[in-house]
Formats: sequence, C-alpha cells, structure tokens
Amino acid sequence: MMKRVLSLVMALAMIFTAAAAMAESTGTVEGSGSLTFVSTEPNTLNMIQSASNLDADVFYLTSAMLYRPYNGSSYPELAESCVVNETNTVYTYTIKDAVYTDGSKITAADFVYYLINKLDATSAVYYKNGVKYVNGECTVADLGIYAVDEKTFVVELEAATADFDPQLEIYPLNQAFVEAKGDALGGTPADMMYSGPYVLTEWVYGSYLTFTKNPTYINAADSFQIKDLKMIHSVDESGRYAMFAAGEVDLMVTVGESTVEQIPDKCHYNPGSAIQGLEFNTKGMYFDGSTFAPRDPAVTAVLANKNFRMALSYAINRDLIVPVVNGSGTASTRVINADVVGNTADSKFVDDYPSTVIPGAGDEALAKEYMEKALAELGYKSVSELPTIKYLTFDSNMYRLTAEVLQSEWKRVLGLECIQIELKPVSDAVMSMVFMDYDIYYQSLTSTADAPRSFLEFWITGGSVSDVMQAGAPFSSIYSDPKFDELVKNAMYEFDPVKRNAMMAEAEQLLLESYIFVPIQWNGNYYAVSDRLQGYVQNESQDGIMINYATVTE
Repeated sequence: MMKRVLSLVMALAMIFTAAAAMAESTGTVEGSGSLTFVSTEPNTLNMIQSASNLDADVFYLTSAMLYRPYNGSSYPELAESCVVNETNTVYTYTIKDAVYTDGSKITAADFVYYLINKLDATSAVYYKNGVKYVNGECTVADLGIYAVDEKTFVVELEAATADFDPQLEIYPLNQAFVEAKGDALGGTPADMMYSGPYVLTEWVYGSYLTFTKNPTYINAADSFQIKDLKMIHSVDESGRYAMFAAGEVDLMVTVGESTVEQIPDKCHYNPGSAIQGLEFNTKGMYFDGSTFAPRDPAVTAVLANKNFRMALSYAINRDLIVPVVNGSGTASTRVINADVVGNTADSKFVDDYPSTVIPGAGDEALAKEYMEKALAELGYKSVSELPTIKYLTFDSNMYRLTAEVLQSEWKRVLGLECIQIELKPVSDAVMSMVFMDYDIYYQSLTSTADAPRSFLEFWITGGSVSDVMQAGAPFSSIYSDPKFDELVKNAMYEFDPVKRNAMMAEAEQLLLESYIFVPIQWNGNYYAVSDRLQGYVQNESQDGIMINYATVTE
C-alpha cells in the first residue's frame, strides 16, 4: 500500500483531476468485441491466500476496487469520499452504491473484512493495534479498521506515517460468502464473487481462462467496453509468437528478445519494477502442510555458510551475463533499490547511497578464496564432496536459461557440479517458495512503489518474503535482524526524505552484507500489441490488464 510519497490533498486532487480528464477525453466507449491475450496463469484465485502479483491480473478484471490503479496513478472507483482528521491518523471512507453480480450490496464491512484478512507483519505496522492483532495479542475489536455503517468505514493509524497511501487499492470481500465456501474459495468460477468489469466463465487449468463483461459493474457504461476476453497461458515463446503472427491473439503481456527482433514495430518496452536474485534457504526447513519439517542437514549447513554464499555471488559477472541472457530489456544490478528515486526527483537512490558489497562484474579470485574458506569451515577437502543443491526456478525459457548460465559459471569459476536445476510451472514454483521447499530460489520481487522502503519491507521479520506462516504454522525467518527491522520501521515515521533515505540505505547495506538475497537483475520487459487493439496500457509499477479504455476492431 505504499507508493510515491504525496500529501493527501495533492494525491486526491491529482486523482480526481485525472479521472475527470479521462472521462472527458474518452467519453462513453463503444462496445468492441472480443480480446484474446497471452499472460501467465494465476497461482490462486483465493483472495485471502493470494500472495502473488500473478493473481492480480484476474482480480483486476473481476473485482471492483476502492481506488483503481491505472497508468501510474489511481482513481476512485467505489470510493465516494475520504475525510482525514487534523493529525493524519484517522481516515474515514464513504463508498458508492454498488452490487455484486448476485444483486447483493457491496458494503463497507466487505472492505474491512478484506483489509483485516490481508494483514501481515508488513502491512500491520500502519494500523492502530495492527501488530498486536497479527501477533494474537488483541482482538479484532481493538483493531483500527472497522465499519461504521453500510456505507462508511474507518482506518486508524498507529501514528502519522510518511508513506501511508490513503488511495487504498483494495477489493470488497464478503465474509458470509467466504465462510460458506471455505477452502473452495476461488477454486472455480462459481466459487468467486464478482463486482468488477468481468465475470470469469471458464478456467481450464494450464490452458486458458475466459471472461465476459459484467453489466452490473459500477462503471460498466463508460469503461471496460471489450465484451469478451480469453486469457491463454503459454510459456513457450515460439508458440506465443505463432499465435500472434496468425492473428489468434492481439496482446502478449511479456515477450522475449527473439519476438522483439521479429516484430519490432508491434513491441513496446516496459522499464519494469521488479528485482530478481538468488534467495537461499539457510534454515533448512519447509512447511509440509501442517508443520515445519527438516530438509537435508548437509545442504542446510552449506547454504548457511556465508562464505559459500559469497563465493557464488562473486563468481557471477552480472554485467556480462544479464544482457546476454535477457537482451536489452533488463539491466544487471548489485543492489536492491536499483532504479528507485533518491533524495531528489532527478537522482537515483543507488547513486545517492552507493554500495560496494556486491561487485557488478564479480571477482573470480575472491570467489575462489571464499569457497576455500567455506570448505575449511564445513570440513570438506574439495568441492566434489559437497552435497547436491537444488536451484528452483520457473519452467520458462528466460528463467531456465538464466539458471543454466549461472550453473555453468559456478562450474567454470568454482568447479561446482553439485548445483542441479529444478524447473517447475510458475504456480508450483511459487508454492514451493511459500512453503520454503527449496535450497536456492530465483526470487522476483515486485513493488508498486518508487520508494526504497517498498523493497526492503519484504525482508523484515514476519515480512512476506522473509517468513512463511501457513495454516497456523509458526514463523520461520530466512532473514531476521533486529537492527534492520528497527531501521525499516522507524523510516515510516520520518517525514524528512533525506533522513528517511539514509535509514533505508543503512538497512539495505545490512541485507546485502548478509548474502541471504543476492541481487542479479532489475527487470524490464517487452510486450506486443496488434493493430486491432487500441488504448491498452501496461504500466511498470502496477499490476493489472489495463484495458479500461481499450477497444478491439473486428
């Protein structure tokens, strides 16, 4: 819920101005047939369990929102008004009249229910008694999120914070429906509630999803005018291109360098807002569905050795490898906040606070020194004695090629033959990561905020990356540093941007020095749009299939 730091007055003024301009420029859009596009299949459509931006594309299409993100900003969708008290700690939201497809009213309690169910250690710090509630130290009645009546709900903050975004991009979620569905929630089209532009009509797992326009959507008359959608799941680059070339699809949300070379006039570059790198399971535990169970202790000992992790990092020449594997769409990085705004609008955080912990070009001599230290500490005479270590990644061309190149470099520089690549479909790989069932995982972190805290907060103790808590299981921290936690938390309450950024720079340095997460690249990507599709938007800092004002010619 953090984005660029704006005062509430300025933010709301910009939103309403943008919405008015949008309406004036587009007017009522004519109905425009069907759209078939290629994207990545969602991991889960259970709103409560969802922890992946892969699911966001479907939720964006099927659910109304309090504020809807679009092309770099947000506009009020179900929000009628937001009143803020003098201390900027109490936000009172009034919602518009709207219904689900079954005719039942969307109420303020539905937004409250969603917010409460999505609280974790990262988001809870904002709300009054939020941390206590997540830790089981108080009841929901003590929480600063509550409904006043059917049209009004209140959000109380623990304290005025510099980076709280009042433009809550949240969905309504009906408690009675969720409880009636139980574990089946989101499993099939019939197990979802619809309030957004479209209704999911069919989901053939591993193949495609289809949608039809929802006439009860609050803005059905003047937005999302494409009648029917088909979302095809394909990880094969050549297959996607063949469908596009044959006119079978009009949008590919992500394309590879080979496609860009074949149809450069149809491809557009998205600078990206995701960092990718190596994440190490140093705890050697995984969640088996009911409790945490141990993994191979020999592998755990190796991964927990910092010199071993440093050896792997220093053996990588990011500056050489990343452009070769990904082409011009992706830049190498040795820091976490690679492309985030710094102390001024014209500076980058990485330039204002340079770090030399991880060299971009690597250092083969140092890599070998660190490996020798690791072997001595672990009691091995040579790398040939090391146990098999599995590198988990997505079963797609780019992720596979990245894994193969890294595997090859580790063998060339360090003589390692023990690292084996484990390819899984995206949804399966994500679940393995969530359950900590991996040795090395190629992690991708996406943020909707151009602020250094937005990436670092993933790693606070109890954060969405650092920890896992499923079905009541206890926390198991991959990375936990009290000083890091304190810096990230205190930065919330520091309104001086330079002082706040200095705290973030210190926190970033701590995380980099741990080598628990080793950054490799800052993602950009290309997408392809046919001439038939007009008005499609793809924004690097936001999730969602933004066909809000798009048309398709027949």
